[in-house]
This record gives sequence, C-alpha cells and structure tokens, in this order.
Amino acid sequence: MAIALLLACGGLVLWLERRTGPISRVLLSAALGALAFSYFRLILVAAFAERQAWFVFWEELSEFAYIVGIGAFVLSFRLSSVANALTRALTQIVRRAWPFPSTSSCSA
Repeated sequence: MAIALLLACGGLVLWLERRTGPISRVLLSAALGALAFSYFRLILVAAFAERQAWFVFWEELSEFAYIVGIGAFVLSFRLSSVANALTRALTQIVRRAWPFPSTSSCSA
C-alpha cells in the first residue's frame, strides 16, 4: 500500500505541475488500481469476517475477472495490430502481383 501511495503522490505532483504527459497518467493509474484493489479486499474481509471460505471464493473470483479483463484488453490491441499488419502485407502483395497500371488510358 505504501508503494501505491508513493505512485499516487508522484503522479499527482507531475499532474499539478502541468506535465500532463503519459508518465503522470501511468503513475496515477498504477496507484489507483492498487489502492482500489486493496480497499476492495478490505470490504470483502469486513463482509465475510465470519465466513472465510466465501471471502476466499470472492477474492479469487475477482482476481480471475481482473486477469481476464486485462487479457481481453491486451488481446484487443494485439489483434488490431495483427489485422493492420496483415492488411499492409496483403496490399503490398496485390500491388506487386497486379501487372497492369492503376490508371488506364484506353480509348475506344
């Protein structure tokens, strides 16, 4: 939790100095994610203080959902970059294979 607070303070200082580059956003996002997950665990502990099996179940299920969400997010970027690369490659192949010029000056 101390690391999350340090990240939050660093991101906040950069943001207040009007350096709104990607570094301040990354620091604040990392801090807020860690703090939110910590507070979520505290809420689960308070809700299931007498039923530890349910606490473990919901904690593991939320971690699994978090990992699946991150995986889907990364996969969506990966698939879009693969689709863009495939489109560029196919465009180059078609341009090389097509023997005729792109503009025709045929007159009938």
